[in-house]
Amino acid sequence: MSGPGGSARLLSSSLPPPPAGAGVCEICHGPAGHPYPRCWSCEVVRRRLRLDVPDQQRILEAAAIKARHPVAYADAFAVATSIAYDAALMTGDPEILERGDPAWRVVDLR
Repeated sequence: MSGPGGSARLLSSSLPPPPAGAGVCEICHGPAGHPYPRCWSCEVVRRRLRLDVPDQQRILEAAAIKARHPVAYADAFAVATSIAYDAALMTGDPEILERGDPAWRVVDLR
């Protein structure tokens, strides 16, 4: 990099983010208000999301979807999860939108 400060910018962009702690978000490592462990954006997202660990039935459903349709394994899990919750899958993935089952409830985000 040439020009004033070019090497400093390159150096600072290659450094790892600061460790989580006082004033640093434990999720994105952005600024967090002291003494909070997370920034406002990460806290809002964390409160809206729920961890859904797949059980054996969901794994078998995803495997069956993968066996019947030309979609990625992760996409098969997304479809199986949307079916389990009787929810529409919001995606822009052409594998799901163009090569999936027409019975799948999907919302095209493209």
